[in-house]
This record gives sequence, C-alpha cells and structure tokens, in this order.
Amino acid sequence: MFSMFVSLSSVWYTSTKVFDVIAGEKAKKEKEEGPLLCLRKPGSGNPMLYFRTGLDFDNWIKAHTSFNESMTMPDDVIGVEFPAVYLCRDEGILFLSNGSRVIYDKDNPYYDKTFAQENALAFLVSETVTPKELLHHLVDNKMLPDAHMNHFLGSERGLALVQENLDFMARFMRSDDY
Repeated sequence: MFSMFVSLSSVWYTSTKVFDVIAGEKAKKEKEEGPLLCLRKPGSGNPMLYFRTGLDFDNWIKAHTSFNESMTMPDDVIGVEFPAVYLCRDEGILFLSNGSRVIYDKDNPYYDKTFAQENALAFLVSETVTPKELLHHLVDNKMLPDAHMNHFLGSERGLALVQENLDFMARFMRSDDY
C-alpha cells in the first residue's frame, strides 16, 4: 500500500501570510541596501574606498549619492587623514581613520608600507580601532600584510607568526568582538 499527497486546489499552503512577510522583508532590505550598493565604484564590487582626507570623503559622498546637499559630516570626520571606508551590507558605512595608510589593496593609492609596518597590528587587535565587520573583511582578504610583532628571531619571524595566525590573533585578542 502506498500513500500519495493530493492537492485539490492550486495552493498547497492555506495562507500566503508567511510568504508575504518574507517577501516584504526582502524588499525592505533591498530598498535599504540600494543607496549603499550604489556607493561602490561601478563594476568594481570593491566595498573599500580610500581617501586622503575626511573632507575628500565628504565631497565624494555628495558627488556620488543623492544624499541631501546640506548634509555635512561631523568635524571629527572632516579632519581625519587617510580614512578608509567600508561599505558593509549589515552595518552601513564603516569609517577607519588612517586605514588608507595600513590597508593593502590594489585600489588603494595611499597605502604606506612603513606606516603599516608600525601600526597594522593595532588595526588587528584593537576593537576601538577597527570595527569587527571591517576586520573580518581585512583578515579574510589578507589586507594587513605588514601586521607583525617583535620576535627574538627577527622581524621576518614576527611577520610570519602574525600572518600565519591573523584569524586566531583577532579571535584571541578581541574575544566577543570578532
């Protein structure tokens, strides 16, 4: 003996409420992400943007979005040097002071190897410097190649240790914030 599911109507579910809610949430999310996705450079898909100053970022936002022209960035953003901006799907725009000098990326004209060697480890281990969503992007894409620590066997060994253990170091040092 076998059983068979027979549907006497064209709808197998008695109500479409659940599906309507899901579709509504999806449409809302797409609507909210629309302006964020339009900020990415056309065709690049790169969620990272690099600037010389916070004022350059402010000018870029005004030139590339439909945000209100009267919108002004706070003074503490305008005065920042070498900001990196991460366009994050979940968190919106994440701003990283001096990030342009530390983050290695083919699209970053402000990368400064000497500055990165001196400061990249702080970008990895400090929750006050780098937001966790941005840190995940940087670690996953190996964008902190100069993060290193002092080692008694020399700087090459200190660099190798950090680079081989970026994810572990971020999880260990930042615990719940990574």
